[in-house]
Amino acid sequence: KQSASQWTILTAPNAEQLDREQQPFIGLVLRCVDFPGQNIGEIVILIELVDQNDNRPVINWAHQGEQYLVLPSREWPREGAITRFWAHDRDVGENARITFQLDSEQSGNDFFQIDSKTGLLTASDIRPLSELYEMLGGE
Repeated sequence: KQSASQWTILTAPNAEQLDREQQPFIGLVLRCVDFPGQNIGEIVILIELVDQNDNRPVINWAHQGEQYLVLPSREWPREGAITRFWAHDRDVGENARITFQLDSEQSGNDFFQIDSKTGLLTASDIRPLSELYEMLGGE
């Protein structure tokens, strides 16, 4: 079927089975045969699948596979780096853009901040770190 823009729109009955990450292109051969079947015309059609935002980001970090307990000391520098997170997404383009953020509903966010682009987690200077030290049972 031809649309008003002169583009041919193809629909697949099982489109949910198409996955750009598994197969980014699909090749088709269109064959035209005249009535007696004596002459055949063919054209190869290459279809590029459009990405869907169907993959979750995968988070990596320096201590992958471990629980990481942060125990600050009174000498811990404000705005000091704690750890860095990395993430990747198998989608492409805008669907693969990743930003980092801390859950604003969680307690303790006054003590930490994360760089939304680099994933660097740092101690914040919003409150004195001695409060955090005492909250965690430091001596």
